[in-house]
Amino acid sequence: MEIREIEFFDCAIQLRRVRRLQQDAEFEDKTELAEFYKTRVEHFQSLVDQGVEYEQSIKYRKKL
Repeated sequence: MEIREIEFFDCAIQLRRVRRLQQDAEFEDKTELAEFYKTRVEHFQSLVDQGVEYEQSIKYRKKL
């Protein structure tokens, strides 16, 4: 049996966090990582633009 954990992330906070990570990756010339973070920035920016305040994340764990 699996246990479901539901977390909610503040989209504006996640946008700032991921944008900072993208900038750090660009500064350190980690191109692939910067591109990954760029897609996450675009995702969170679109949510913020649409007025979405929170995004949920569901994690599954096996029950011991």
